[in-house]
Amino acid sequence: MSCVPFFYYASPIYWIDDDPIFLQAFSYCLKENFEIKSILDPHEALKFFSNYQPPHKASAFLQACEDHEEYDLPDHLPVDFDFKLLRNLRYSSKKQKDIPVIIIDYKMPGMTGIELAEKLKAMPAKKILLTGLPDLQIAVDAFNKGLIDCFICKDNPNLDQELQNQIKRLQRQYFIDRSTPLLNHLESGFRLPQSDPAFADFFEKLCLEKNIIEYYLSDKNGGMLLVNSEGITQYLMIHTDRTLNEFIDLYENDTEHTFFLQSIKNRTKIPCFTPDDKEPWELKVSEWSNYFSSPNLLKGRENYYWLLINPEHISAKSKARKFSATKITGNVLSISGIN
Repeated sequence: MSCVPFFYYASPIYWIDDDPIFLQAFSYCLKENFEIKSILDPHEALKFFSNYQPPHKASAFLQACEDHEEYDLPDHLPVDFDFKLLRNLRYSSKKQKDIPVIIIDYKMPGMTGIELAEKLKAMPAKKILLTGLPDLQIAVDAFNKGLIDCFICKDNPNLDQELQNQIKRLQRQYFIDRSTPLLNHLESGFRLPQSDPAFADFFEKLCLEKNIIEYYLSDKNGGMLLVNSEGITQYLMIHTDRTLNEFIDLYENDTEHTFFLQSIKNRTKIPCFTPDDKEPWELKVSEWSNYFSSPNLLKGRENYYWLLINPEHISAKSKARKFSATKITGNVLSISGIN
């Protein structure tokens, strides 16, 4: 994986095919991993998709900073990123209206799959064409024209597995495409872990190991809100040498925090204040010990100091946290818990 999208969640896959028996058989094979919605008539599909708009636009997470001192300058418009709005996508009922992938059969009465794909060209959904061996060149031409994103031969003996692989790949690419305008905005000053292939590979393994089915960018350092298949949330806290040094600069003149700052300088501890917590300056020094823990180190384009936090284990009295540290040994991920 080359990069990590800023948000990702499961949405229904739409399948247009005039063969109900074929549809039923393969929908059953895929139902464990995907919700399949079928349409038997291409004209009905065209009618259904005609007024479709993605439920969450990238521009919705950006807002003008009207109180910024440079807001009124004619050649400058400060813009803020609303991380809270992005995190709150987790609770949005509109997610089920998103359409990341459409599967289209080539041979259908009254309209071929290519013709339907051409009429749906403006839709951001990724399109998979199912075709037979005699029509492969037609599929290749459609792919080269950008009408479809993938084609699979229906005679493929491993059709179900190939479909699963391509749906997962294109789902992720759909959300990467949706994130790109946001990435360009947020990386205007410095690059995020999400665009580092080394971090992306690590993150993919982490999601597989922890059974993560949706995630959302949660802070400007690249931290992520993760949700597993059981609905349990975790924060992936991420720091770099730059963010740790910035934290030190904020508090280095305060002698009360010397112990904590020294642990950050030594990279033995990192601050773990989640978006749900108070700001560090709002807490007593005696409370800071609940917000520091030993990080894991991932070496990529730069050093990434990271760990997982289970926010639901924070008690109102003690603010005690449970951390999950995931370490990579070769290609194997092992999980350990720390109280």
